Amino acid sequence: MPEKRARIAFVGCGFHATCCLYPCIPFSQETDLVAVCDLDEKLAEGHARRFGGLRHYSDYKIMLDKEELDGVIIVSSPQVHVEIGLACLSRGIPILVEKPTATKLLDAASLVNAAEENNTFGMTAFMKRYATSYVIAKECTERPSFGDIKLVDVKYSCGPYEGIWDIEESGKSFLVGNAIHMCDLVQHFAGRTTEVYAKRVVVSPAQECFAATVSFDSGAIGSLSLSCAGQWENFTEGLTLSGDGELIAVDDVMTTRYYKKEAWVNSDSRSVYSNEKPWEDIPGSRSAINIYNAHSPTGSMPIRSNQSLVLWGYQAEIDNFARSCLGLEKPRATLADGYRALALSLAIWESTTAGKPVNVAS
Repeated sequence: MPEKRARIAFVGCGFHATCCLYPCIPFSQETDLVAVCDLDEKLAEGHARRFGGLRHYSDYKIMLDKEELDGVIIVSSPQVHVEIGLACLSRGIPILVEKPTATKLLDAASLVNAAEENNTFGMTAFMKRYATSYVIAKECTERPSFGDIKLVDVKYSCGPYEGIWDIEESGKSFLVGNAIHMCDLVQHFAGRTTEVYAKRVVVSPAQECFAATVSFDSGAIGSLSLSCAGQWENFTEGLTLSGDGELIAVDDVMTTRYYKKEAWVNSDSRSVYSNEKPWEDIPGSRSAINIYNAHSPTGSMPIRSNQSLVLWGYQAEIDNFARSCLGLEKPRATLADGYRALALSLAIWESTTAGKPVNVAS
């Protein structure tokens, strides 16, 4: 057991938090859930009991006054993210905020500035950065043979998306509330985006398709095909990265394929073939079993009940926050990353309405 564990409070007991985040707490070796807060006090009490929280509250201000905290996880609407996030940061308490951190750039920037002004930090819950397949893809892009990323291609499809929060347009709410994950992921790999040109097709009031071409300050280019005109039962996503004669493809967060340059062409037969390998077999990468074992109490066998949360990145996200609160790691998805992803999401929407390329806010 670690010498010290991060004293963490949780704000919000909604569906997403209950299914994807709270279940990671018992498996986190550096986390103590000391308090749970929700406007519904019975819900907060039930979650505290279920997930090992010591106390529960219905008022976050009372919780912040009474508890000595190393960090706060906030999972609610963007307006609540900003309000509670600023309250925590003003006290010097680090935060992990669910995406989007805000729906307006000024609000997202206020969180970034508050963290800097109070000498603390905040994280945005972009769990895809922590997903096994994307972690391995990132490792592969950092190999000398891959070179610089030249092209990023994203395909993403989910079911109908209604207008939410303070966003009336369903297409805009889809970009800001859901596809923002992909707007972060492309920048995680290729750097900050500078310009976007996008088009949009409306299938129905809650079903829309977006095609966007983006430029990066790294010199790379990319494309994003984003759709909420599919079905939630057939949710799909894919990422392809092109480097110096090498290619990496991630399919549905479950498979990473790495094509190395020396295997593209057989000069004797002139037949083209690939050296496709599932991510478990990529030399030097962290295989699933090793990542599972990192979260096993014994360190010797996988935790079967938590495999999906590990593969999808939720477990490593919670662990990174706790370890960052303890000063053992640096955040891998910051509030600034949340701002940049929101900026790209809003720029895609602006481009579709303006009918021309637009600059992405820096």
